[in-house]
Amino acid sequence: HAAAQSVEHSTFIFGLDANVYETPKPGLAPFDDFIDATKRLGFETTWAEKLNAKNYTTFNARTYVQPQLNKASTPDAMKQK
Repeated sequence: HAAAQSVEHSTFIFGLDANVYETPKPGLAPFDDFIDATKRLGFETTWAEKLNAKNYTTFNARTYVQPQLNKASTPDAMKQK
């Protein structure tokens, strides 16, 4: 937050792999808490009004783009993992 305010007339762009989870579970950061924290800090998201815990950006599965196709998952299987 201090970095975003340190340079006058600038746009601060920040990417983060947050590892937040749609469904709250002990020991894991829930999506809603993460979004609340970013709003308190004055940050915005590229999802804007379409912000939703179901807008996945990563999956815990190997895709067809990755090597080792024998380990690749179908799109339906990615959602289950």
